[in-house]
Amino acid sequence: IAEVNKKILAYEEEQSKGKLFSAVAEEWYDNIVPTLSPTTLRGYKPAKEDAVAEFGNQRISNISPQDVQLYINRYAAQKYSRKTVVTKLQILSQIFNYGILYGNLQNNPCAVVRVPRNLSKVERQAASPEDIAKIKASDNLLALTALYTGCRRGELLALSIDDIDFDNDTIIIDKSVYFEGIEPRLKLPKTAAGIRTIPLLKPLKDELLKRNIKGLLFEENGKM
Repeated sequence: IAEVNKKILAYEEEQSKGKLFSAVAEEWYDNIVPTLSPTTLRGYKPAKEDAVAEFGNQRISNISPQDVQLYINRYAAQKYSRKTVVTKLQILSQIFNYGILYGNLQNNPCAVVRVPRNLSKVERQAASPEDIAKIKASDNLLALTALYTGCRRGELLALSIDDIDFDNDTIIIDKSVYFEGIEPRLKLPKTAAGIRTIPLLKPLKDELLKRNIKGLLFEENGKM
């Protein structure tokens, strides 16, 4: 009985102090894993691991806005891109919100934290006229299809000849390919907006008709 009472007191003391950040972070991560695509998880996992490395041994209720701001500022000072720094803050905020939901703390310290200004942004650049000319002159069907459809790589790799309507000059985009290691996997769009019909432009139509394609447009992960 004495031993049981001792364990009860130790448990109550631990509960009164609150959970460690690492425990809440792992609970949060285990809960969201089934809801996210592998591509999204590849961005979430390192951000979660960095947060645990920084705050893991602290009681989650003791972490202050100042602590979080210093953490974010350190990444900004190391010249990480704005997108990376924002992701670090977003993951922290999600973990704290999860903790609030389950009674581990009252307020989210990320609410008043700000991402420093003037961080670098990675902007996508349109292909130059010279690059477009090279693509048009090439025999690379993947590059040509990307040029004439504007589709993402994963959407292109999922295309089959059955998705092409040569009579009505349309292409149906309703799936995409992602990779687990080197293994390709097929997935449906996350939202209805991801399913769409796009025009089949004449240069691409002519190129496809020249080829005797029976199944996927791009075999071996997009290689001809």
